Amino acid sequence: MWFHRQRVLLSLGFVVSCFYYFNSAPEHAVWAQASPSNPPADAWVYPVSSQEVLRDFLSPNGDYSAGHRGVDFATVEGESVLAVAAGTVRFAGQVAGRGVVSLTLADGYVAEVEPVCALVTKGDQVATGQQIGTLCGEGSLHCHDSLGAVASCLHLSARRFSPEYSRGYTYLSPLLFLRAFAPSHLVAIDSLD
Repeated sequence: MWFHRQRVLLSLGFVVSCFYYFNSAPEHAVWAQASPSNPPADAWVYPVSSQEVLRDFLSPNGDYSAGHRGVDFATVEGESVLAVAAGTVRFAGQVAGRGVVSLTLADGYVAEVEPVCALVTKGDQVATGQQIGTLCGEGSLHCHDSLGAVASCLHLSARRFSPEYSRGYTYLSPLLFLRAFAPSHLVAIDSLD
């Protein structure tokens, strides 16, 4: 009986902690607009043939905090890079010596990939799955595989712009848009025995 009461109290503490965290999270928190239970209306397609994630999204604690504001997919030099959804090319060019293509999508989100040698220019309309460039440049070798060896990868980020955020935008995990998360569900405490 004592053990059962302890489990109930620990479970209740966990629920209260989660409630406090998600209801007091800063405006730039990952769950601000999209979440696994509330993904964007249209799912994206993967920008490269691989769905292997070498480095996952890590939400920063603040505007200038460390984090990883996107997802890195395993790929190979010269591979085709595809538009994750239909939209307009917002930017295609070099940023700090790396090729970047940024798309404004119909739902207002912005998807960005790098390092890419662009085949599109600013203002072009692109369709879902259309080739927008190829993976290229020394910047493609900034990831490490599961064994720690240097690996080629493509970085994909997702942003939402809104005046409700202190900087005018927030980063979200691209995996939300790719529908890579299975829905979560509650499990009865008694079923854990």
